[in-house]
Amino acid sequence: VDRHGNMSPEALLAPEDVHVATLLQSFAAGFKGSAVEITWVLSEAGADFGFEILRAEGTRAAFEKLTSTEITSDGLSFTFVDTSVEPGTSYSYRVDVIDEAGTRTLFETEAIETPQMQLTLQQNHPNPFNPSTSIVFYLPAAAPVTLEIYDAAGRRVSRLFDGSIQERGTHTVEWRGTDDAGRTVSSGVYFYRLRAGKETISRKMVLLR
Repeated sequence: VDRHGNMSPEALLAPEDVHVATLLQSFAAGFKGSAVEITWVLSEAGADFGFEILRAEGTRAAFEKLTSTEITSDGLSFTFVDTSVEPGTSYSYRVDVIDEAGTRTLFETEAIETPQMQLTLQQNHPNPFNPSTSIVFYLPAAAPVTLEIYDAAGRRVSRLFDGSIQERGTHTVEWRGTDDAGRTVSSGVYFYRLRAGKETISRKMVLLR
């Protein structure tokens, strides 16, 4: 009945005619451990909805969709952890929601700074090893890199990097237990030495035939 007293025909509203919007209640984002963690809570959500995570690196970069985005949920609370970030870099994130209303931006974060990391040489894995092992190191900036293998007597066995410039980031190289001539070396204790710029780091490993 309208304000003039006119009555209209009755209308039936079925459950499928009721659409609940996806509404954001809160969100938080920050650097934890070695990754960026983003959490958000919805106050309401439609029957069918999903999310897309986009990331921008630096202050002026455009957002790009992340292809690997595992999102965990607990009711209407959601968490995404980005383990692909690099130290000493600024990242911003955008979370889009996809529901019956289409695709739209749910929220954007402020820039999140990841702390700088020093030159790092990790313990080889596996260790002891046979027949091969992986050596991982991190460079905080591009630098000429030399990576060499020495035996227990201090003799150089193999050179894996020869002073060429390597870019900033994580690098992995495999040593298959051979010398520079490709000959298999015997069991024993070996040392691998990384020199990047003016810094040098060494570690010990064991080869068991």
